[in-house]
Amino acid sequence: MMKEVKAHEIDGVTYVEVHRKAKVGERIIYTKDSSGIGVKYGDVFIARNVDSGGYVSAGCGAINPRNYAVLELVDEPTVDTAQASPQVIDMLANLARRVTQLESQLAAAQRNLETFAEQAESNSEDIRELDSRTQVLDAINKYYAEGSR
Repeated sequence: MMKEVKAHEIDGVTYVEVHRKAKVGERIIYTKDSSGIGVKYGDVFIARNVDSGGYVSAGCGAINPRNYAVLELVDEPTVDTAQASPQVIDMLANLARRVTQLESQLAAAQRNLETFAEQAESNSEDIRELDSRTQVLDAINKYYAEGSR
C-alpha cells in the first residue's frame, strides 16, 4: 500500500509533507489535531532552532518531531532549452535567483520579527514589574506627604 502524499500551496508555492526531523530555516506544518502549546492542525512555522532530538522551537514552544512534517518545495518543471530563446532562459534564471533571494530575506525577516516579539513580551513584563514598584513608591510618597501636613 502506498502512503498518500499531502501537498500544500503557500503563497503560490507548492510543498509536500515529508516526515523527518527538520533543519533550521525549513518550513514545518503541525500535523496533530490539538495541542497544549497553542497550535492547531495545519499551522505552518519556520524552524528557528532544532535540538538533537528533532524538537523544533518555532515561537510557540517546542514541537515534538512526531507532531510535525517538514514542507519540502516541489521541484519546478525544467525548461526545454531547445524550444526557448536564450533571452527567455536568462530571464527565467534571473527571476529564479531573485525569488530564492527574496525567500531568504523573508525567512530572515520572520526570524527577526519573532525575536522582536519575544523581546517585546519580555519588555512588557519588565514594565509591569516597574509599574507595580512605582505604585508602591507613589503610595509611600503620598503617605509621607500627607503625614507632614
